[in-house]
Amino acid sequence: MRVDPISKTASDVPCDFSAKYDDYCRQYHLLPLSSVKIKLDSGIIDLDTDTLRFDDWTPLCSAIGTCKTLRSLTLRSQYYNSSSNNFAEAERRTLKRASSASKRPPIFQSKELLSKICTHIKDSLLITTELVLLELDGLPFRRKDLTILAQGIAKCKSLIHFRLTNSSIGDEGLDILCRHLNQAPKIREVDFSACSLTSQGAHIIADLIRQQGNRRHTDVWKESLRHQQKESLPYQNPMLDHMSGLRRVTLNRNPLIADRGATFLAEVIEADLWIKALDLQDCAISTNGAKEFLNAANYNSLIHIIDIRNNPLVDRDIMEKLIEQLLVNCEDDRLCEYKWLKLESPRRPRSKIARTATTTAGANQPVHFHPRTPIDPTKLQRSKSTGSVSTEPRSDGIPWRTAARAARLPGFPPRLPTRAFHSSEESIYGAGGGGGGVGGGEFQQQQMKENSNSRIQRLENKLREERQAKKQLEEQLQQILAKNDLAQRQQDHFCAVVENTFQKFQKFLDFLRSKRLGELITMAGLDDAFTNPLDELRETSLSIANGSNTNHQSVIAEKSEERSQSSSSSSSSETTTKHES
Repeated sequence: MRVDPISKTASDVPCDFSAKYDDYCRQYHLLPLSSVKIKLDSGIIDLDTDTLRFDDWTPLCSAIGTCKTLRSLTLRSQYYNSSSNNFAEAERRTLKRASSASKRPPIFQSKELLSKICTHIKDSLLITTELVLLELDGLPFRRKDLTILAQGIAKCKSLIHFRLTNSSIGDEGLDILCRHLNQAPKIREVDFSACSLTSQGAHIIADLIRQQGNRRHTDVWKESLRHQQKESLPYQNPMLDHMSGLRRVTLNRNPLIADRGATFLAEVIEADLWIKALDLQDCAISTNGAKEFLNAANYNSLIHIIDIRNNPLVDRDIMEKLIEQLLVNCEDDRLCEYKWLKLESPRRPRSKIARTATTTAGANQPVHFHPRTPIDPTKLQRSKSTGSVSTEPRSDGIPWRTAARAARLPGFPPRLPTRAFHSSEESIYGAGGGGGGVGGGEFQQQQMKENSNSRIQRLENKLREERQAKKQLEEQLQQILAKNDLAQRQQDHFCAVVENTFQKFQKFLDFLRSKRLGELITMAGLDDAFTNPLDELRETSLSIANGSNTNHQSVIAEKSEERSQSSSSSSSSETTTKHES
């Protein structure tokens, strides 16, 4: 599920888009569109561009380019967008587009108007202080248009969520955007779903994450230093979550990414400290790519979501291990900032029976056919009077002649394939039930529900054990650190006592010399006690570390010679004083 970004960043600044839009409409002698003004009280524009005329775009673009307080801008087009979550809706759009093939596409599909829209969006990005979300869905952008948009995104200081979906920009268009996204100061989420990306596009995203990670490591080093004016303060603790940069990357419905692109992304995520969520639904990833993500999740405990559902080639056991590790990383799902997205239904091609039903029913009559609905053989009853198959209209949309031919084939009705592990729309574990008969379906659904509950209970128990083990290890670590601290303090105290003792002994020897009793020191053999043995020990360790043992020995020899000379001179001076006395 997607979290509404506007609710989190509510502002007290009133939106002035409505007044500007009314002024421009009055200037061009046009009526304001209700679809534009329906959500302007919250500073939101969510517009279906397929229904707008050419004249409607002029005041709309002018108002967008001059508004500073707009908080969300969403432009959608369903003309080329056939990747719908609802299969029936996708079928309806396909039929509608086929019936109106002779008509012209929407007016905004022209190159001049699309370039004009991008230019005004760029102007808005350069001056806005409140725009948080920019979503462009199903628009056929060119490289020139993407360059204009990217220039505005790079200099926008308030944009946090950028979504460009269902547009065939390819790897070249993604490269243009990522070069400017690296300079964007506040963007935290990007969405490039269904953009015809390949493994090269995944490599471009990985390079973007790596470059931002290197820059943020530099910022961490700067923030960890002491304050320049207060050097007595301890080192600072940098706040990683408050740094700018990407936190979530969504690349759903790009089947050309495959395992090679998954490897690129897994390598960069393994060493990154800031990416929290990565969505790769329906990207043709197999078990090999899933293993790469599992290794990354085991190594990096800061990643909370790696969504590789809707990839039928992933082994079920690997998927369970990955989700289990992600739950351990997240610890508490309620405290996680980013949530799992809703599971998108995979696209399915139209069946031959559906095309036959469409031809029979006609273009104007809607046909509702569910490919997974089993056919009940009891409905194929022969008439008692004529002995032929009943031609009454069927509720499932299959012509009676086709059903009669299918009934004579062996293995009818067809056995429905069971759904994959990750094909549910409600749970991240994918505990969906397959279809069977009327009584068998309920039993199978109940059995699948029990299996999913037991699996969830097992994962929760293991998660609880992992947390308890982690807590015990942390307690042991604290005890070890406390013992080390105590031992260090005892060692420092002992060294201080020893050093104090030698200093007092040195003062005692100096006192004896001051009283002309140096001969007693020489007779006791205490000439070498003039220096502190701790100082000699430190000098010895430093000389060994620097690789100068020979020099140190020569220095010690010179010092001993000097001491002997000083002791002989002191003894001679004492004898002279005795003779004089």
